[in-house]
Amino acid sequence: MIIRSSSGVRPQHLSDTGYSKVASRLLAGTRDGCNKITVRMLTLQPGGHIPREAARGERVIFVLEGSGEYVDADGFAHEMKPGDVAAVPAWEVFHMQNRSSSDLVLLISSGPNQ
Repeated sequence: MIIRSSSGVRPQHLSDTGYSKVASRLLAGTRDGCNKITVRMLTLQPGGHIPREAARGERVIFVLEGSGEYVDADGFAHEMKPGDVAAVPAWEVFHMQNRSSSDLVLLISSGPNQ
């Protein structure tokens, strides 16, 4: 068992294609003995977004702070606020964006290496 504070995990600023103003903290994964799930905390600064993609596996997205939009395959933006959860089936095309004036903090659970 591993217990750690998310504030003690150094953020990595994602600069891959399609990422803008996003920092990721790997909170739990294979290095911690979690062979079936990965848990990340993503912080999207105002104007930030993650790329439109179809994830290989299922994802659960939980909004911790701020507000943002889950944009589905049809381009419809679903507003999300603290406490909201999006259950994303494998291969569903989507992206997340922050159009607010404050940080959007997400907790994302997915399969390993996603």
